[in-house]
Amino acid sequence: MDDKPGFEEFTHSLATLFRLYRDGRRLEALLQCAPMLAVLNADQRAANPQRRGIYPQYKPIFVSGASHLNVLVSPAFGKTSLTSVLSLGWNKAFDFDSDHRTWVGELVRRGKRYGENDTLPDPECIQALSFLALIVTVHLQIKEGVDMVLSTPSSTSSFNTLPTQVAANLSVARFNDLDQGDAIVRVKASPQMKGEHDPEVKLQMIKGTMEANANMVQDRSILLIDDLLESGASIRECARALRQAGAWEVHALCLVTTRRFGKRLMG
Repeated sequence: MDDKPGFEEFTHSLATLFRLYRDGRRLEALLQCAPMLAVLNADQRAANPQRRGIYPQYKPIFVSGASHLNVLVSPAFGKTSLTSVLSLGWNKAFDFDSDHRTWVGELVRRGKRYGENDTLPDPECIQALSFLALIVTVHLQIKEGVDMVLSTPSSTSSFNTLPTQVAANLSVARFNDLDQGDAIVRVKASPQMKGEHDPEVKLQMIKGTMEANANMVQDRSILLIDDLLESGASIRECARALRQAGAWEVHALCLVTTRRFGKRLMG
């Protein structure tokens, strides 16, 4: 991300709104978010200046009055186990000659590793992302009946990944429940996929690595949280396992979409 004055204040404001919402002051939090959402929407438009109206398809989610959050709607999965795939925005500007990271992309980067030696996650960035994801969750709960939030199982031994922490925050803030991480688990290791960019090949490589608990997910409408949308293989495999275990619907919210994903769509 280019050095942008106000990023820390922006992050702190969103994190504060998440804490307000989590602590029961929901309306107050939603009424105060308009300035931050306007900044985020403008940053996403600037990241994709030449391709508006082509891809991505922006969908406004209205919060209060005229304030809204633009999310990206993916058209790329056809007939799969996924009901819908949404994202908070591009990870980087869509100019492939630029390495400019968007504001939501920087939130994700710092939420995964920041601080001393670039290894410690920034808790305020995690809460800021949780508030943005919360707006999407409320929308899907009202419109689609979402009643459970899960995260994609980590490909490592870590149980404290960014998707896991965001899903846990959403579960507590919206459903007064903890993230039920054992509802879907990785039952065997995935093969090394570094350097493989074909989404269908990657999907076949990880097929059968996820398993869902039918006692926990049957007849549930689930929101699945992941950090990056690049090939979509992980969320598709998770959705397959969840639907096979009896889940009614599976919606995915990827915190950011990569340029590689967009480039593949446009050929």
